[in-house]
Amino acid sequence: EHKQSEAAITSFDELIRRYGEAPETGLREQVARALINKGVTQSKLNQFETSIATCDEVIRRFGEAPELALRELVALTLVSKSNNQIKLNQFETTIATCDEVIHRFGKAPEVGLRDQVAAAWNGKGFCKLLLAKACWNQDPGEAQRFLSDALNDLGQAIGHGPQPSGMVWGNRAYVRYLQGDAEGAQEDFVQALNAEEDGGKTLYEAILKDLDIHPISEDTDLRVLLQRLWQAHSNNQQGDVDPQLT
Repeated sequence: EHKQSEAAITSFDELIRRYGEAPETGLREQVARALINKGVTQSKLNQFETSIATCDEVIRRFGEAPELALRELVALTLVSKSNNQIKLNQFETTIATCDEVIHRFGKAPEVGLRDQVAAAWNGKGFCKLLLAKACWNQDPGEAQRFLSDALNDLGQAIGHGPQPSGMVWGNRAYVRYLQGDAEGAQEDFVQALNAEEDGGKTLYEAILKDLDIHPISEDTDLRVLLQRLWQAHSNNQQGDVDPQLT
């Protein structure tokens, strides 16, 4: 796996070296994609800092490109960069990167760009959820302010995406639960598990991982709720239980 990834990076570098200065739009798009794939591969190798540098290279080369295909790739790159920053626990920096996506592309009507803007709002909301957990015991008032901001960001994410991903609903469920709205959280978790993109098992396992970041005592009951809803969802997939389990 590791060797394959290293080999892939070498091929991407070769393509970038050959066509990096080509003026044709088609080739510029190929170069941008090669850089993006290189960054994704570095991320898979846990080389998050290096991946961020590769993302910055895409933005340096193509950040001002007017063509829609390149603008979509720049938006995608900024979202990738924010995902790397989250992995490094750089929550404030992640929020700044997400803001850059929203600032550049927030008004764009194209579906591809709207998707990336939704992902940026989701990234912001997720960071604020983690920041709330980080100061949960020391500063409960600040924690609630972060949660209220997060709820707003995740609402924006739901409004932007044509079909919000399970992750957005799952993050919002988590926020609502910590705000004391267990009923709202349950509704959102059901939406999350049923989502076409990143729903079901993917969502369930992702939230379990998130519970381990800055753990707080409230996570224990949330874990129980999540497992109960996941069980109901799994049974319902087999067609023998109503998902609106109490």
